[in-house]
Amino acid sequence: MGYSVGIDVGATTCAAALCRGSSIEPCVLGDDAATMPAVALPRPDGSVLVGHEADRRCTYEPALVGRMVTAGLLDADPVVIGGEVCHPLPLTEALLDEVIERASAGAGGLAEHVMVTYPLRADGGPEAATWGSYLVGVTSVEAPDDTTVVLTTKEPNAVLPLL
Repeated sequence: MGYSVGIDVGATTCAAALCRGSSIEPCVLGDDAATMPAVALPRPDGSVLVGHEADRRCTYEPALVGRMVTAGLLDADPVVIGGEVCHPLPLTEALLDEVIERASAGAGGLAEHVMVTYPLRADGGPEAATWGSYLVGVTSVEAPDDTTVVLTTKEPNAVLPLL
């Protein structure tokens, strides 16, 4: 039987749960915990260390570890880590990759469905639009194979491919 995985990539932590039929169980994402820190440490080779491993490096390289990297995902301001300007998208992508890898490690292969929650600011200010406002026009989601997700929208959406 296949399974689905739901992922919450928050500003400070990431969590995931597996769903098989009507059974839902939290995933252990590391250090015997159901969550992992949503922190990222870009490395000189272009890789990104994330989660508990990146959090542990704070002892040795505190200025090089980015915290709250998902908070400004669609904001105009990039994240500054160690004096370098970093776009939050590849940092968030590295977090998602790690969560998916850890969630699927003990689940017997790739998930049939992956759902990712997104932050929605409800303060009503002009900057209140986050991912939610860009996903409103999505009318269907399909996964024709293990590596492709097809989103159908009501009208063209220039931001959607960046998510």
